[in-house]
Amino acid sequence: MLELKIFSLRKNTDPPYEVIRDEIAPNSDGDLIVVEHRFYEMELHYKDEEIPIDFGLAIDGDLIDPLYLTKHEEEHYIKANMMQFFSNRLGYITIWFCGYEFTVRVDASKLTGSEAEQLFSYLYDKNKDLLLKFFSGEIKRTDKEREDEKPIEVEPKKTNELTLRNLGVIYDFLEVMEELYYDFWKLPHSIIRKKLVVEPYRARSVGSKSIEWLLSHLDEVHFDDSFAEWPEAIEVGTQYGVLDRVASEVNTHDYRTYENETILGALERVHEIINKVDEFLRSFLEGKNFESTEHANYKAVQFIFYKRSMDELEKLRNKFYAIEQRYTKLFEGVRPLNEYPKVTHVFLKKRHYSRVYTAICSMRQFVLNLNQSSVMNLNFLDQLYELFNYYRIIDVIKDYLKNQEYEIEFKHRKGMIHKYVCFTGKKNGKEWVLNMIYNPKIERDPGDTHLVLHGKVDKKNHYYTPDFVLEYSQKHDIRYAVIDAKYKRAKVVVEQDIKDAALKYYTCLRVFGTSHHLKPDFLWLLCPDSMQYPIWKLNYNEDFLPIIGVVESKPDSAKPLQQVIGKILNRWHV
Repeated sequence: MLELKIFSLRKNTDPPYEVIRDEIAPNSDGDLIVVEHRFYEMELHYKDEEIPIDFGLAIDGDLIDPLYLTKHEEEHYIKANMMQFFSNRLGYITIWFCGYEFTVRVDASKLTGSEAEQLFSYLYDKNKDLLLKFFSGEIKRTDKEREDEKPIEVEPKKTNELTLRNLGVIYDFLEVMEELYYDFWKLPHSIIRKKLVVEPYRARSVGSKSIEWLLSHLDEVHFDDSFAEWPEAIEVGTQYGVLDRVASEVNTHDYRTYENETILGALERVHEIINKVDEFLRSFLEGKNFESTEHANYKAVQFIFYKRSMDELEKLRNKFYAIEQRYTKLFEGVRPLNEYPKVTHVFLKKRHYSRVYTAICSMRQFVLNLNQSSVMNLNFLDQLYELFNYYRIIDVIKDYLKNQEYEIEFKHRKGMIHKYVCFTGKKNGKEWVLNMIYNPKIERDPGDTHLVLHGKVDKKNHYYTPDFVLEYSQKHDIRYAVIDAKYKRAKVVVEQDIKDAALKYYTCLRVFGTSHHLKPDFLWLLCPDSMQYPIWKLNYNEDFLPIIGVVESKPDSAKPLQQVIGKILNRWHV
């Protein structure tokens, strides 16, 4: 029988500092659980009759260099040697090992359950659609973009995961119903039918149905012999009487048509879907709490999405009730027909009925998949961390400027976020502009910024793309700060990344058009944790520029980043 074994590797802290190899045992649900940043080895064990034909390894579609694989034919296994196989991932992932598929759960090591809830809730409020793209598999990276750490959007893959984004067809249907209400109010389809209506008595409106009604309502007749000579008197037997009112047949508009029944039936179907989703969400959320978990796992993220979806479902329900009430009142007496609509002459020829027919068909083709076994996964935690800092920096700048008069403008939409966030204001009568630029491309010539490559640039790269650049200008004065988000441990960022970043974003950059080769004033790397202090600086004296350092930026604490950006803006006299 084929068996996948995963071993966690760690170095003993005591001499002789050997590497300890621990096999990962399945949990109570049968899942193999690994942590994203750790080093692992994997072994695929097989019997003689199960010798794998394919020789290769892929993690969620990402191929691993075959040099990491070794065959141990005598022991009947293939080994994947030590590597951080699961770095930057979260959730259930697929391992393709020599032609066989296995599923493993990956937990995030740099976020606790509490921090994950705050981070995803924050991003849910800021840009829900983009956040959901990450979890639906719509964000992909090519080899070149993986090298540059940049995301790219591709055609969406289908996901069974329930989010209100997947209920978009219900939103669309209700939008159409709301938009067309006044068209239906002005031109509702009806059929002319005879209706017996009690109205003031007029001899010419009396018909056979009136006589039938009168015979069963003789109490409506006022009898008196004195009425014998009245021209409006009626004779009943030997008596004469007059009527104040009588029932007669009139032509009326009857809204009990197939098309109107189908419309109300579609609203009934939407109500059923909302109730089913509500029941599913409540059953999932009841009694669960993931805040205290040491490592964020996909269930904690799923819990956050479902919790927020519950709030949105209430808004959707309120919208539905308002629309349903209006149409029920409009089509009074019409019974809902809850079934897939048939094409009729009215649905084809009347514009508003034609539009609602299309919307009903789309809504009824929607398949609601309420399956708690469906899972989320995410391959780009670094990109998500970058997205978090995009909005966190904007909020920090807004907070700094809260006592000033300023304007903010978002420019040049890049995918689902804006490349430029422009703050403008006045200080001491002088106008200033502060741009936050997302992923600017810095080349030999000015482009997204006035920063250009300078000196001995790494030959592998024709351009650099930091995550964020702050650009401050006032008249002819222009200043820069480079900010790069690193989803890594602070120890790694301080000991390794800060040197590379200083070379790329300080030594190899200058401001174009300045004779004295002006360089960025600040370079800050952001990471989700800290070593001893939340702010670490490479230089000891802040009186001299540049200031280069590492700052902790995580969901439950904005203060370190507020201090850093506050000092940048204060230095520029914003």
